[in-house]
Amino acid sequence: MGLLVNNLFSVLGFTIGSRPLTFIFISLAIFAFSLLGPIFNLDVRMNLKSGFTRRDAPSVKEIAAHVEFFGDRGAPWYMALFAIARNGSILNDMESNELTTFYKYITQEMKIEYENITLKYRDDLCEPFCKFNSQLWNILVRHFLMISHFLELIHTNNNKCVITDVGTVAMYFTTFINSTKREKHLELFEKGVLSKVRAHNENKNNSISFVLHGAYSVTQEVQRGVQITAPYYFTGAALLAVFVLFGYTITSLCFDQFEWSKLVLACAAIISPIIASSTAIGLILIVGLHVNMLVLISPFLTLAIGIGVDDAFLLTNTWMRQRDIALQQNYSPAERLQLVFEKVGAAVAVTSFTNVLGFALGCIAPVPEIRLFCASVSLSMFMDLVFQVRPHRTLYAIIITYIRAFLLF
Repeated sequence: MGLLVNNLFSVLGFTIGSRPLTFIFISLAIFAFSLLGPIFNLDVRMNLKSGFTRRDAPSVKEIAAHVEFFGDRGAPWYMALFAIARNGSILNDMESNELTTFYKYITQEMKIEYENITLKYRDDLCEPFCKFNSQLWNILVRHFLMISHFLELIHTNNNKCVITDVGTVAMYFTTFINSTKREKHLELFEKGVLSKVRAHNENKNNSISFVLHGAYSVTQEVQRGVQITAPYYFTGAALLAVFVLFGYTITSLCFDQFEWSKLVLACAAIISPIIASSTAIGLILIVGLHVNMLVLISPFLTLAIGIGVDDAFLLTNTWMRQRDIALQQNYSPAERLQLVFEKVGAAVAVTSFTNVLGFALGCIAPVPEIRLFCASVSLSMFMDLVFQVRPHRTLYAIIITYIRAFLLF
């Protein structure tokens, strides 16, 4: 069985070495075809509104019950605004007045401009839950323990059940989305509230700080996190590139085979995982799927795991070790590549397919977006194996043929 596998890889190596330009063209054609995905079906979703929860999760069932109870008016929309007393209690006059003023402004006075139309939350967007927070104001006015759902860090007088201190107040906003225009209106409302919250919190003289939680604000935080971490990803990729160049240089010097062409091979080893991940993303878009925030980091993950880089080092090391045999037997570049594949082709395939299948198992995860991420990484690692075997290996044959032509081999 082992002999059969080695023979198969031997034939593969000779075939690739005999037709290097053909295999490079095929690989470039696959990559070019994948570019049709972002051109005709670019769908990038940088939010957490759906897809990151199991379909049978209790929260999903609760939302379905909510929609059914109110007559299926559309998809539910939620936003929460938390008011936190900085140095006192929400029940103090200063904090209470500040909270009331802010709430009144965002619900009754703040204008939302959309397509030459001016909207206000209370007049145009809040139905059928315009009085959802009314009990909160009853508490603030009466100071009786009528309801505690909106309050946190409550201190009461045990004898009379009178609220004495309130640290945090939660205000909830909810309605239904039954059109894309209404969805845009609510997004602009949340965007306006977020802007006012940030401006309010920047003023250190205010006695209350606000925390906003909603689809738009969470998406903004996700995007901000991506912007913060992006430099680290690129720095890591740059360090890996430097390491690969250094490794190729040292290895070729150890075998007394250093040529500037080795740096071309090093660059190919670095670029291959990136092109493979880009191809995988393009193919995902072509079949009608979308790209989430996790899929966008798959190129860095493929490069960081170093599957293609490891294979490149393994094949390069074997190629250099076989130089003396190739010279003695006067092997052609195709025959030399055949010998390399016979030696380490099975090892390269096993290490690569182990990771491909490992991430492919993640496709059975109950969370849809995690399945999409695992499928993307699995496909990118498979494409990395293809690109490592085809264009990267064919560069050996092309370079050696070129050097032989100038009697430098």
